[in-house]
Amino acid sequence: MRSINFVTVAASALFIVACNPSPENPAKNVERPDTFRKLESKLDDQALAFCRSVDALQNAVTKLADEPSTLSLTTAKEKWISAHRAYQIMELAYRLNREPPPVSAGDQRDPIDASPIIGGYLDRVPDYPTSGIAYSEVPLTPRFLREEHQSTDFGYLTLGFHPLEFLLWGTAQHQSHERFISAANADEQNTVDAPERRRTMLRLISSQLNQDARRLCDEQARQNLIAVTRERLDTPKERQAAMAYIIGIFSATPSQGALFEIPDDHSIGRMHSAYARTDRGDLDAKVEALKSVWVPALFEDKAEQREWISRLDTLGERIYQPISESPSEPAQSSP
Repeated sequence: MRSINFVTVAASALFIVACNPSPENPAKNVERPDTFRKLESKLDDQALAFCRSVDALQNAVTKLADEPSTLSLTTAKEKWISAHRAYQIMELAYRLNREPPPVSAGDQRDPIDASPIIGGYLDRVPDYPTSGIAYSEVPLTPRFLREEHQSTDFGYLTLGFHPLEFLLWGTAQHQSHERFISAANADEQNTVDAPERRRTMLRLISSQLNQDARRLCDEQARQNLIAVTRERLDTPKERQAAMAYIIGIFSATPSQGALFEIPDDHSIGRMHSAYARTDRGDLDAKVEALKSVWVPALFEDKAEQREWISRLDTLGERIYQPISESPSEPAQSSP
């Protein structure tokens, strides 16, 4: 009977030990899954929202190319702003990880969000009324756009958001939807149908943008992103360094209000979205994403969260501080 009791007690002890976590297991191994599970869901949501917005942009741009009108142009602009902002928010994850998006990894050319653009390379600009691809006779094909993009100058853009931006907004003297209508521009058709070429560029560039966006939204890309995030933002020190790095990037934004308040060519070469003039709204959205998504995910301590949020708020206030005069030399944004 004594041997039976000893075996029973020993088995019970083994069961208790097996059910209790080992004291050697560090606390962060318990904490990490919860921290990143919420973040993984947010990153998935951001990627899928981006691709949905690019779908909507392509549909709106195609509608504009098929039926140019004030309404179709306005709608395309609205969809551009939404899609571009969705990309800016999603790209924060890559910036925090100091990891290039897979569409541009290993290649200096960015096919999605390269900027600034030299508008005259695509279409007419002041003093150059028949400039750019719109007035050339080179065949417009996906292959041409892919090969030409930033081929000889980083401002020569034929892929991504900013060629579309320039085509949609145009210059101050060339903004009406009528620039996409051949019959309304008969004087432009002596040698080439520029309005038709503009419509073709709209269709091709929006299609290529959608194609490139898909590479950021597929399952493998999303899984790779969360894996990199787990690896590179694993410790408190790494997380603090990542936030300091992204705040440093934003702090380098030129320069105290100039980007948002000077409506002339002085600021164009230094703005990210010079023709749509959405830089301030985009920065607001990115700061809000950092405050609402990244700070709570990376920092558990409430006091530390408040400190980072305060730094982000202060950053926005400083960047938006008005300046009294424009830069002394205009930026070179077009030929």
